[in-house]
Amino acid sequence: MNPSNASNRNSQGGFSIVELMIAMVVTLIVTGAVFGLLSGGQSAFKVQPERTDRQQNIRSALDLIIRDVASAGVGMPSFAQVFTPLVNGSGPAASPFGGGTDELQILANSEGFPNEQACNIDGNRIILRKKAIDFGAGTNVMLLFMDGSWTVKTADSFAQDTGAGSCTGADHVAVTLDGAACAPSATGLGNAGAAASINPTACGVAAGTQCCNVDTEKGLGFGEVIRYRINVDATGIPNLERSVNGGVFQIVARAIEDLQVQYLNQPGAVFDSAPVIDSLGVDFTTLITQVRVTLSARAVTPRLQGATYASGTANAALRGSLTAQITPREALATLTTETGTPKWN
Repeated sequence: MNPSNASNRNSQGGFSIVELMIAMVVTLIVTGAVFGLLSGGQSAFKVQPERTDRQQNIRSALDLIIRDVASAGVGMPSFAQVFTPLVNGSGPAASPFGGGTDELQILANSEGFPNEQACNIDGNRIILRKKAIDFGAGTNVMLLFMDGSWTVKTADSFAQDTGAGSCTGADHVAVTLDGAACAPSATGLGNAGAAASINPTACGVAAGTQCCNVDTEKGLGFGEVIRYRINVDATGIPNLERSVNGGVFQIVARAIEDLQVQYLNQPGAVFDSAPVIDSLGVDFTTLITQVRVTLSARAVTPRLQGATYASGTANAALRGSLTAQITPREALATLTTETGTPKWN
């Protein structure tokens, strides 16, 4: 055998099938690892902005709610229920976390307008001491009575009036309301028009009769009935909406799919519906000292890493929630007036 021929054959030899298979497996493993790292990085690159946007969305919505709840009850009697009861679980959209979404309705003088002094009430008209004022038809007004009761009405029109009672003999403004002044509010806020006066001694009427005597000093106040709810738009996205004085609901935050509200008093009791408050101003433990609001949101972009399913939902989404515990400033101020040891330190 010619040695040179053997050398040529060896130099032209290739990989064996076993070597080729081993090389392919190693290449696949390395390629798969690299692809996994790149895919994970790309997914994280998508997820983090979505998570940030979702949390910022919740924070922005909570900031607005915190402002409204903190101003609840300003310019009203110290012991007044300014949160509408029986709206828990009444939202138009079902909660993906079980049950129904809550609604939150607040009476708040967030702009801090001062009250207008009044003379008397004549049916559905309240006579003011002011000689000239027109704050616009459709304005929400609060009527405050001497026994501590109150109600919310809409001012339909304004006109000059000769007045009555302490206003007799001069020109004053008569405000025509959307219903009898001494009657419960259509919004569910207020307690005026009860069969018996809340505090007949302060009102100057016989026990067991209605008061309906306007507090001439506090008289007529201004407030906004603010309502929050969850509603699903035409594209299927749930949004947090806000309405003022029964106006059109405006979207304040998109992709908020759950609103839960609880009310707390100083003894530590927790209520799903706003509880009854002692209108006589004797029992300080009945005051709502904190409102706990939880908002849950989801990312609009589907199929993100970390997405979860919620009860009753067909698609996974990147979800998160925030909770705020808010103190109405008016309740805090009232608690500090309690004789003895105030329940709020």
